[in-house]
Amino acid sequence: MDDSRLLGRHQDGPLLHDVIARGEGAELAKVRAYGSEPVFWLMTHDWVADLGPIGMVQRVSANTPEGRRTLLERPNAFGDFSVGKGIALDALLEEVYATISSLRLGKTDDARIISTWEAQRVLARFRDFRHLYTANDIVPEFNDTMIITKISQDCDRTCLYCPDRRDGTKRLELFTRDRIGTNMALAREIELKYHGGHLDKMVELFLNGSDLLWFPPEGHQAHPSPLEIVEMGKGIFPETLKKYAFMGLPNVNRTPPGYLRLLHEAGLYSVLVGVESFHEPTSRFLGKPESTDEKMKAIGKLKEAGFKVKLIVQVGTVGEGFVADGRFYSGREGLEETARICSQLLGDSLTRSYEKNRTKVLVSEYLPLEGTPLFRLHQEGRTVKPYRSADGLKKDVEFFLQRLGTAAKDQDAVETGYETAIQSSSGAA
Repeated sequence: MDDSRLLGRHQDGPLLHDVIARGEGAELAKVRAYGSEPVFWLMTHDWVADLGPIGMVQRVSANTPEGRRTLLERPNAFGDFSVGKGIALDALLEEVYATISSLRLGKTDDARIISTWEAQRVLARFRDFRHLYTANDIVPEFNDTMIITKISQDCDRTCLYCPDRRDGTKRLELFTRDRIGTNMALAREIELKYHGGHLDKMVELFLNGSDLLWFPPEGHQAHPSPLEIVEMGKGIFPETLKKYAFMGLPNVNRTPPGYLRLLHEAGLYSVLVGVESFHEPTSRFLGKPESTDEKMKAIGKLKEAGFKVKLIVQVGTVGEGFVADGRFYSGREGLEETARICSQLLGDSLTRSYEKNRTKVLVSEYLPLEGTPLFRLHQEGRTVKPYRSADGLKKDVEFFLQRLGTAAKDQDAVETGYETAIQSSSGAA
């Protein structure tokens, strides 16, 4: 482990680090906080750039007399860069990568990955990746080492927080075998274009659709089965060690346990489920009428099949509360019940084997979207009581985490600040 001359200038707490290269007033290091995957940092006397796990800038911060100042931030893997006032994105990225080019990198694997990039190539990479998803796609946990392939469009459910379907139309579109194959081929082409020199780092694959189990278990002439889709992904992206998909809890309960095990054995690593709330009145109000018992049964089936189960809980959907069936339910009543059951699931998970029973809670802060029934209810302020203070949502997140108790202290079991990523795209998959 090498000694860093600049790390202390930019970081208060201790970090594990290994200096890869030094130059005039700059250092490139591989940095790892306890329990986290390593990332690359480029440090100068004036600023530090977080390059993420594969060398694409995620954040640039400067030390000023007034304290740390964020110059650039990319909060997700969609390329949604935000920069400080008066800062040009292109110019700042070019400065970062020009500094890297001035270093004596050597011929290590880390140096090979970092030297892949320069400013315009990074920007072009994010533009091309936008061809892998479409408007209103929900791609959770999208990160720099993940590739996306689209398998279906929209959903047959009518949740209040999704686009309005008061006309009763159902818009679920299951893609054909050929279309999924085409989407996978496109994703592979873009992956090879930008990551061909370090494919071993691209270890995650998201099968982008509202519910993998909408597809018929046995498949048919046009549409593949869920098992065939997972096997297609495994064949086209062999380096991906972790494959993810959404599953709806009602469909899980309709699926034989043996079939779920086959999906896991075929390489599907993790299942994401939108429980939203374990408070039954809140769940029914949002458009998910399944009972808590039904949700728990489905979660149990997934865990027994071997999946890592990621539970998405939405905080703030009903503001301070809502009216249903002639009575008022407070938002915190629902959060307290949801936290109680999540804590139970996390506690059960932590006492069992990691691979088979691991559970994680993803806390999603509700994002009001125009064109959704829930947005209108928040605007009208009658059925839903909106937050009276600007920090109402933040306080409810803190309340939920507090009610989770000791389970929330396991940082790998509870992810705060999670947001459902609903993006627009310049291309269509």
